[in-house]
Amino acid sequence: GEVPLNAVRLISSAPALLLGSSLLAIEGVPPFGLFFAKIGVLVNILNYNGLIAIILIFSWIVSSIFFFKLFSTVMFPSKNSKDMLSLQYSIDYLDYLNGFLLVLVIISPLIINYLLGGGVFTW
Repeated sequence: GEVPLNAVRLISSAPALLLGSSLLAIEGVPPFGLFFAKIGVLVNILNYNGLIAIILIFSWIVSSIFFFKLFSTVMFPSKNSKDMLSLQYSIDYLDYLNGFLLVLVIISPLIINYLLGGGVFTW
């Protein structure tokens, strides 16, 4: 089912610091653990192919922008309905971006194998 955003806004202010820090940790903001995992992935990809690393950095930046917009709208609500409409468009955009990245993850072994000189389907 769907949960209205009004129900999410009723989170108590007591665990707000814990909720905020866990959401930032999920996003991979320094000094949280997922940030170091992202840096490790980035260093390994930079050693392999710079173009893929640039695409990865761009996707991290775009997803971070929309994540922080979602976080600020949910945690600090305004009475403006325009903000809620733009939030819905942001969530829809994130769905499309995640779908594109999922397709890219699925076909990336084929692309890398092709770039390394093998055929597309030769392993």
